[in-house]
This record gives sequence, C-alpha cells and structure tokens, in this order.
Amino acid sequence: MLSGTQFSHELTLRSGDVVELAFALEGAGFAGEVEFIAAVIGENGERATFRMVLDGTEGRELGRWHAATIDTESIVGPARIELATASSVIAGSGGEPQSPARPHFACPIIVNRRIPPQARPNVIVISLDTLRADRLGIYGYPRATSPNID
Repeated sequence: MLSGTQFSHELTLRSGDVVELAFALEGAGFAGEVEFIAAVIGENGERATFRMVLDGTEGRELGRWHAATIDTESIVGPARIELATASSVIAGSGGEPQSPARPHFACPIIVNRRIPPQARPNVIVISLDTLRADRLGIYGYPRATSPNID
C-alpha cells in the first residue's frame, strides 16, 4: 500500500472559484486500485473534497488523463489544497506482487465561474524538452524544420 500527500499548497479563493485538476494512472502490469484524493480546506475548517478510484486491472484505466472539478463555493479567503493517493498492489498469478502504479496529478488551476469565458486569459504553453535550438530556422538552420515556430 502506497499513500500520502503528494502536494500541498496555500491559496486564496474568491466567491465563484472552482478548482480544476487532472489525474492519471501509469504502470505496466499493474493490477489493483488507486484512489485519488483532492481536498480544499478553508481556514475555518470548511472542506471541499474530490475522490476517485481508478482500477488498473487489465490496463483499463492506465495511461488516460481524467478531469475533475472541485466546487469550492463555500470556501472564500485563505485555503490549502492537498492532493494525495492511496494504492493497493494485488499479487500476480505466481504470488509475486505486481509492479506499483504511478499516479499523477496535473497542476490544479483556479477558475472563477462568474467571469465569462471570453474574459479569461487564453494561453497555450508548449514545452519541447528534446528540441535542439541549432535545428530551428529561427536560429539559422537552413532546412524548413520549424516553419510554424519560426
């Protein structure tokens, strides 16, 4: 059994805010369940909680991202978000434990539902961790390898 808080962060909520997050389960050969727990706790002890159990048996839930929204309407002001998981490992056919699942949370974001969608920032972040700068046209590479980035 693997469990514990993976992430804890202080935040300030306004009226109309909700917390949106995503989570996924990764692990080849994993058979068992993983519980994802997200809690937003106000300074007066108010709680808004999300729980979801994913089943890794036969790979049904492996490798897929799932979205969730935590309604924090009752919490205004200073608060804390905590993300945690708890997983079980089921023994394989030979009695050996399966490899553990690797649960992942995406970075949670705060969205205010009272602000119309067209007034919210429209941002796209592109992360390229294996791109070589010397292979981009913008940096002098002669071939057309990156016309849209350039």
